[in-house]
Amino acid sequence: MKKIYFFMGLLFANFTFAQIQTEDFEADTLPLGWTTNMVSGTFDWAFGSGTMPSGASFTSNAAIYDDDAAGEGALDNTVELLSPAINLTSYTDLNLSFEYAIQDYIGSGYFTAEVWDGTAWVEILNVSVDTSPTVFTLDVTAYANPAFQVKFTYGDDNDWGWGAGVDNFSITGTLGINSFNQSRITVSPNPTADFININTTDVLTNMRIVDISGKIVQNIQNGTSRVDISNLSAGTYFLQYDTEGNHYLNRIVRK
Repeated sequence: MKKIYFFMGLLFANFTFAQIQTEDFEADTLPLGWTTNMVSGTFDWAFGSGTMPSGASFTSNAAIYDDDAAGEGALDNTVELLSPAINLTSYTDLNLSFEYAIQDYIGSGYFTAEVWDGTAWVEILNVSVDTSPTVFTLDVTAYANPAFQVKFTYGDDNDWGWGAGVDNFSITGTLGINSFNQSRITVSPNPTADFININTTDVLTNMRIVDISGKIVQNIQNGTSRVDISNLSAGTYFLQYDTEGNHYLNRIVRK
């Protein structure tokens, strides 16, 4: 099928390297789309502070698990912090970055990071020694899939430990416009200040809106036919979707 190319001053021939997903954990609550899981124990991750229970703290707010605050009698704590799932199949040169810290207690306590590769969790980091806030980066292009996700785990090894923290999470990558086919649907009204109507009988999946840099600014529930974009700033965006195993793209303008 014929490929579609948009010759725009800001777009050039390809989307540029873009921030796909970021989280700085500055709010005092669990970020939207993130989840926690108390595998064992009843004490959860906390937000609104960058202070570690021992050792060096973060320079700003972070996601903190304070095993010390769980109490001396609250042993066997294992907790998970999971990022939102995101479709990375159209991206290349993918890079994952985050800041982490861990303080063990006389050998007890560990921190791990895993990525979902579409089939299983793959461990990319395992630390069980005192570590002040440190930046970890990894090329995750090989793990790209329609539901890529990152999972952080802290465990106290059934002892009264200190804890761990996560901050400044980001996924970046390059989204090539050449990977998208000419759209099979129409979108109206276009331009618009509030809603767009997606006119099709095709089954659409992996629906989202990206800006001209390739950053995902809005995920759309599969099957949605009317989308509110009033929260977006005025400018040019692209509606992306998949159907019948192919990627498609529509240019939309928020006026």
